[in-house]
Amino acid sequence: MNRNVPFRILIVVIVFMATAMGQSPRRRALVLGNGSYRHLPAAVASQADAELVARSLSDPSLSVTTSLQVNLDREALRNAISSFVETVQQGDTVIVFYSGYAAMVEGENYLLAIDHSAAEARGSSLTGLLQDLEAKKAGSVLALIDGSRECPTLAELAGLTRMQRVDRSLVLFAHQFDRSIPAPATPVSPFAEAIRMALAVPGLTLSGMAERVIVETQRSSKGEQTPIFALNSLEEIKVLRDPPPVVASKPEPQPVKSPALTAGQLRELKRDLLTYAWIPPGEAELGCVASDGDCEAAERTRRQVRLKQGFWMTRGEVPIRAFERFARETSHPLPKRSQTNAEGQQAANPVAGVSWEDAQKYCAWAGGRLPTFSEWEYAARGGAAGMVYPWGNRLTRDQANYHGRDKRSRDKWDESNSAPGGSFDPNGFNLFDVVGNVREWVAEDSLYPANAANPPGPATAGQHYLRGGDFAGALKALRLSAFEMRPAEERDNRTGFRCVLPVWPAGDAQL
Repeated sequence: MNRNVPFRILIVVIVFMATAMGQSPRRRALVLGNGSYRHLPAAVASQADAELVARSLSDPSLSVTTSLQVNLDREALRNAISSFVETVQQGDTVIVFYSGYAAMVEGENYLLAIDHSAAEARGSSLTGLLQDLEAKKAGSVLALIDGSRECPTLAELAGLTRMQRVDRSLVLFAHQFDRSIPAPATPVSPFAEAIRMALAVPGLTLSGMAERVIVETQRSSKGEQTPIFALNSLEEIKVLRDPPPVVASKPEPQPVKSPALTAGQLRELKRDLLTYAWIPPGEAELGCVASDGDCEAAERTRRQVRLKQGFWMTRGEVPIRAFERFARETSHPLPKRSQTNAEGQQAANPVAGVSWEDAQKYCAWAGGRLPTFSEWEYAARGGAAGMVYPWGNRLTRDQANYHGRDKRSRDKWDESNSAPGGSFDPNGFNLFDVVGNVREWVAEDSLYPANAANPPGPATAGQHYLRGGDFAGALKALRLSAFEMRPAEERDNRTGFRCVLPVWPAGDAQL
């Protein structure tokens, strides 16, 4: 009998464990900054942006291995990307930041190398980079792309366009699709500074970071720059900066007080990976306002309502990616493909083609329910009184997606199409798309007097209310007091929903 056998087995086990530990999921980042272009005007602040983001990611408490590359020609850009992708292992969390010029080439987004010229497009495909990371089975990918920089030389190629779906990826553009922003007036751009601030928040998730970057960029640019989700197919919550450890101690017993919630405060729900905003309790007068000349008869009686309890509401309309997650887990049928999502790639757009029952089942799965008729209007008003629309008595195409089918007054979105969630500024309670985009199913409530002038419930059995108007509807339908009724089983590409959580689940992830 060989007495060395147990020892050899032990060595094998140790080697196996060491190998497994070496291949455990890690955090890796590729930071690219192209500013010194040879045939284009300098991309102001691009290199400084990249250096700021790289320094922020290199904070030891984040445990992110960061590669910073600046001012790369086509060969160097491709080599940098290829070398980085080779380092990625299965399950890794990956962050990509790019600052510089980008261009739309044959409907695809390209990160431009510094030797790009009008004679020859030189750069790397953003989708190609994400697909390479997908092939490496990266766990989650967050791409933060500041490529929508104004450049007259690029003409109509400047800016970024919609993306095709890539699994386990979240892509945030620094500005709206097909639009460019002037060079920043500060040493670093609002987008890069917002990323720096977000990276400093303990317990922040990838989706939560993107949400914070949107809000802070809008705030610091005074609304002139609006980052947008180009893609979000994340399947799990990943925390970037771990919360500080709890230090064991024996303090004197003190009364436990829950931290006060502020209007519009955000949290991310682990169940559906969506962000919810806190809607505080309070009073509001609902119904048609005096300055509104388009009131229907049922809207004209003003109603004072009092909500004694606040609630959490999905910040935007439930997107396609979240409904697909629900369908996978419950075997619920997916909506039929429609002209708003014919290829099934617009994961950030609101789900449509859902019945009232479909919406109810999703909200129940998430741990909540549909908002009631009164809760919806209370939340949509955002704490402002006497307004026809969430932002005043007039509405512009920079505030909501509507009239998509009217070629004489087209907005910036495709004809007959919804917009990705978060494409417009939020209301006073930090909610996106409360009017326009898709109309939303709601539930009935008992807050209205039961008389003919006020809607306590469906006028006809089997029908339910819709609020908020939609991308193909008239401006009149986007008024905060407006509503319509449809058969509960009806499904069309103009109708979606959002959810309410009366109580936040104990122990769930928070922003």
